Amino acid sequence: MKKGSLPPSGAAPPAEVTAVLDRADIDFVSADEHTRWQAAIAIGAFSETYPEAVWPLVEKWGSSADEDIRTAIATCVLEHVMEARFQPYFARTAALINGGNAFFADTFCGCWKLGEAKKRKNSAMFDRLEKKAYRLRDKAGLRQEPVELPF
Repeated sequence: MKKGSLPPSGAAPPAEVTAVLDRADIDFVSADEHTRWQAAIAIGAFSETYPEAVWPLVEKWGSSADEDIRTAIATCVLEHVMEARFQPYFARTAALINGGNAFFADTFCGCWKLGEAKKRKNSAMFDRLEKKAYRLRDKAGLRQEPVELPF
């Protein structure tokens, strides 16, 4: 693989990566906010290189009823998955939101446009989905107040 290039999207992660992702999955149930955010940061470290391995955790914890976990997933993982590989993961995000997942809609609303998401066509799709996500989230009564990040 050339320096600076990404492995294929479906590349199987090494055992060490799988171990980190498994540990992070466990850490999300911690009562400690710091532990949960460290779990999201650990997952985010592999968002560009092993997005297929990361995605099940993005979907699981991005759909959590816990607002703090959703914010961590949005800012540490989801926006970075879409930064490097917008099309396939935006499509999955849209499917969850179009399917009525208000918690995941809220997660998406916490994402910034980075990398590939900033390209003109992708940015327009992002904006349209974001409007839909805000409506779904608001209809579900989520996030009436702005969220303050813990750092």
